[in-house]
Amino acid sequence: MALSGASRAWIRTLVLVVVACGSACSEAGQPEGESDGEVSGDLQEPNLPEGEATPPWGCRDSELPDGCEDALPYGWRATSNAELAHLEGVRCLRGSLELTDFTDSTLQSLESLEVVCGELTVVGTELRDLSGLPNLREVGQINLEGNDDLRSLTGLSALEHIERELSVTYNGSLEDLAGLERIEVISGVRIGDNERLASVDALSSLLIAGHLFFRDLPQVREIRFPSLELAGSIAVTRMAELRTLDLGPLQGGDALLVNDNPKLQSIEGSGALTILRNRDADHRTLVLRDLPELTDVSGLASLAEIGASLEIWDTGLTDLDDLGALDVIGGPFTVLRNRALPGNVALAFGDQWPNEPHKIGANLGDEPYADECPWSGDGQCDDLWDSRRDEEGTGLCESDPYDCDVPDDSE
Repeated sequence: MALSGASRAWIRTLVLVVVACGSACSEAGQPEGESDGEVSGDLQEPNLPEGEATPPWGCRDSELPDGCEDALPYGWRATSNAELAHLEGVRCLRGSLELTDFTDSTLQSLESLEVVCGELTVVGTELRDLSGLPNLREVGQINLEGNDDLRSLTGLSALEHIERELSVTYNGSLEDLAGLERIEVISGVRIGDNERLASVDALSSLLIAGHLFFRDLPQVREIRFPSLELAGSIAVTRMAELRTLDLGPLQGGDALLVNDNPKLQSIEGSGALTILRNRDADHRTLVLRDLPELTDVSGLASLAEIGASLEIWDTGLTDLDDLGALDVIGGPFTVLRNRALPGNVALAFGDQWPNEPHKIGANLGDEPYADECPWSGDGQCDDLWDSRRDEEGTGLCESDPYDCDVPDDSE
């Protein structure tokens, strides 16, 4: 599905609004009188022998997609195909479709289903695939969690639009995301803890995303976004085999958080990224941390503004040349323990923003501060060892008892 220039501009504005207000928008956008656990207005739960009607959620009359004027005025919860028989021939659901603890391995009776206004929930089932949804084209939200036998999402190949978030977590047999290739615009993607998932290439059509979170995908070696133009926050965490993160033509976002990826070598892209706009001091903006093999951040070569904080910590970088376009850092920044980055290079980098709180040291050639630690009392242990938390400190100072030692209860 190709988007026109006008449509793309309108959707870009919509997604950025969603990104800005987060969960508050979800609550504010809920139709008046409709909440989880009750049916609103004059809609009544039908007295049906199998399956369970659930409250309408997601679509007002004015928001129903074309062709859904006769939408079933409630959602449906089922644990087997027998309980799905009521949906035979149904094209649209006003509410959610909840398949929880589903005991059959395939889906039946859903061949006609095209739209689910609420959430498609598939949790803790014995399903092997979603091939029983060949015509599903639009859904409010998707949550696939804890389906140990789920191997394929190709049954979702007709899907063109997810209004809110796609969440795919703890599906131990899933190897790829094939079936999601048509999705271009989405408010959020959360992919994590799928131990056999080896590819996320099916998301390569994404143009605009509210947030993109990837974590604990031990088989994935690369993440590439060849079409992505705008995003909210991007977080890539604890990816044991990840070598490459390619931001493609990304122009702007809220935050980029890349940490604890021991084999990541490069953060690439077309060089279009100019701004990370998060200015909330309580949330980090650019984090490059625990990336010992990272030597290439050329995808950040045009980055000119970081709205709040910056962390470059335990990377393999030998220089900061790829951050040469950076002009504005709107909050505190740290450049710590980069064993291949000369200390004088790190200090020269920090000198560009002398008025912002910063902590720079323990880089190549740096010696620990022998005198009183200049950061004592900041809540972070700057000794070699943090006895209070039983973990390694930053190593910036020879001694930082205030932040590192176990408090004496007798005092």
